[in-house]
Amino acid sequence: MTEQAARSSLEIRFNPSDLGLLFGPVDMRTAKASGSADRPVVIAEVPSGLLKGVAA
Repeated sequence: MTEQAARSSLEIRFNPSDLGLLFGPVDMRTAKASGSADRPVVIAEVPSGLLKGVAA
């Protein structure tokens, strides 16, 4: 992997049991898919009333 590729890519591994924490507050009605088959992207909104619950 080139240095440029290393800087522009990120691989995240997570436990499947974390899916509820990751997507629980998301309004999936707002989900939009993009990207490619190799690099899919899904963007969705978290309602403003739930943002405090997911803040770091």
